[in-house]
Amino acid sequence: MMLDDVIDFTGYKNLSLLLRDRPSKKMSGRAAFNLLDNRLAKYLSSRDLTDDEITLVNQLANAYGGGIIDGWHL
Repeated sequence: MMLDDVIDFTGYKNLSLLLRDRPSKKMSGRAAFNLLDNRLAKYLSSRDLTDDEITLVNQLANAYGGGIIDGWHL
């Protein structure tokens, strides 16, 4: 994950549910990390995520959160 990557959540069915109040489903990697870090465990279980979604969460956690996102160690 590059620091200037744009994440398009339209390809991530379950994670996109966390953006239901946002008009755009695209955001920077940092913004995506911050959003997930604030909302992930409150609304989704790791059992709800696809393999691709888990990969994205892990990439964001490693790039921006020292391997941790919202207290999860996936």
